[in-house]
Order: sequence, then C-alpha cells, then structure tokens
Amino acid sequence: MKSYFLRRIAPFFIRVVVFLLGSKNKKKANASDFFFIVGSGRNGSTLLSSVLNNHPSIFVPPEQYVIPFYSARWQLMRFISEKSFFRKLSHELLLPGKTVNWELDKEDYRKLNDINNWTSFYEIVNKIFRHYAFKKGKQNVKMLGEKSPLMIHYWSLFFTEFIGAKYIFLVRDPRDVIFSFSKVSGHKANDLQYAIWKWKDALLQFNRIIESDANYLVIRYEDLVTNPQTVFSEIHEFLDLEFDPTRLKIQKDSNLLGVQELEHHKNLSLPINTGSIGKWRGNFSSNELFKIKSELGEMAAEFGYDLSH
Repeated sequence: MKSYFLRRIAPFFIRVVVFLLGSKNKKKANASDFFFIVGSGRNGSTLLSSVLNNHPSIFVPPEQYVIPFYSARWQLMRFISEKSFFRKLSHELLLPGKTVNWELDKEDYRKLNDINNWTSFYEIVNKIFRHYAFKKGKQNVKMLGEKSPLMIHYWSLFFTEFIGAKYIFLVRDPRDVIFSFSKVSGHKANDLQYAIWKWKDALLQFNRIIESDANYLVIRYEDLVTNPQTVFSEIHEFLDLEFDPTRLKIQKDSNLLGVQELEHHKNLSLPINTGSIGKWRGNFSSNELFKIKSELGEMAAEFGYDLSH
C-alpha cells in the first residue's frame, strides 16, 4: 500500500501542489552535471560505477534509499524552512540501513547546513554529493552519478527535480538477474515473482523516461563485459568526458561504493570478464523458466534476449 501511494498517488499530489502554489524551487534546476545509472539491480551497475569512479572528473557515491522520497517531500512540506528540511534529510541519511556504508557523519551535515539560501532540491543533493567527493579526495568533479537500484522504481517522485540529468539504462538478461538476486541473502527478490516484477518494472519505468524526452543511453551488461573498451568509450562520450582506456586496467575501487565487505560483490576486484554471463543455466526448473519467459520474454526480446534458449 505504501509503495502504491508513493508511486501512483504522491506524484499526482505533487503536480497539484506545484500547479496551485508554484514550485518550491527558487530557480529552475539545471542538473546537466548529474547522471543516473538505472535498471533492475544485479545488472552490473556496481561494476560500471566502480570503473567510472576511476575517472578523476566522475564521482558515484554508495547507494542510498532516501533521495526519491525526500524529493517528493521537498515540494509537499511547505510549512518548514529549507534548513529544517535539510536537517530531516541528513538525519535520515545517517540512519542504519538508509545507505550502503556512506562515510558522511553529523559534522559533515552540520557544515552543509551552514549554507544559506537553498534554491532547489537538486542543489541540496548536488552539495551533499560534492562534499562527499571532496572528502574522498576528488576535488575537480564534473559529473556526479547515482546508482541506487530503487531510483528507477520511484522515478516519478524525483525526475522533475533533476531536469537536464542524463540516464544510463543498464539492462541484463533477466534470467541472470533473477539468478543473481537469489544469491543475495535476505533480499526480497529471492522470491521469483518479486524478482520478475523488478526487471519488468525497471523496463516500464525506463519507457516513461524515454517518453519524457530525457537524455538517455542504453547499455547491455553482456556488451559491457565483452567489449568494455568500446562500451566505456561510448559512455564517456555520452557524459562529455574524455575516455582513457588505461583506466580499465586500474584496480576498481569498491571502497568509494561502500561494498568492499559485501559477499555478493566479492568479484568486483577481478578484471572485467564474461564469467557471469549465462550463470542461470542449470539453476532453474522448467516451470520457473516457463514463468520467466511467459512474463518477460516479449520485453526481453526488445533488447536482443531470446528466452527460448
């Protein structure tokens, strides 16, 4: 019920409030220095982000599970000041389970809250991300990235606050995605039906991104690991940054993404390889494969995945 409200009802209320009262933003946000890596999860987004983080002008922080919801509250909570809003947001980001090992503390947020005259929600996020980048030794960041898998499912809550942002849609064979989810201890997508929903909904929400005329790039995971130099060159061109192939050989830094101790990211330190393609084979029953094909086969075919084989 909560998810339905946030995905269906809340965006409608936001539009009504903005129509009646105008946007809370004091100036129109220009998020051209921001990009989202979106998709179902277990699709190579951490691999992609870790390589992009090798570029001195790119910073992608660890995942967080707060920003889309506070993007909605930014427009709806008209009764509190910008500073009070920021204190609530920063408190949420400090709570256990709301981020993947973020290394910002109360003092960091206190310093950020000393900034006067927040002009937009995007500016708040921009300042937080840039502060984090500086703390991690990145002082000349040109492009900020966001890779949290839940963002695609709640895209309707935040997209109007990030006008001009770019989207990299990372898609992977749904059978490998679903099998990979089954290996993540305690994840809701251990359930086959929920994992199917996540892959399907990621694609449905991406279609909405396309319809919004956003600037996007589609990358298949299989192409990413098979032809990394070609794909990363394309991604850097999309982000308007110079590509240096030698960065593909640099040890991928999982510390920037907070996943160095997570079991399901243990292969991140290995060179880019195709070893995870087709791992689903031999791990599903015929009934499970039939269910995956019947629900996702047509959508998967749009990206060149034949679920009959």
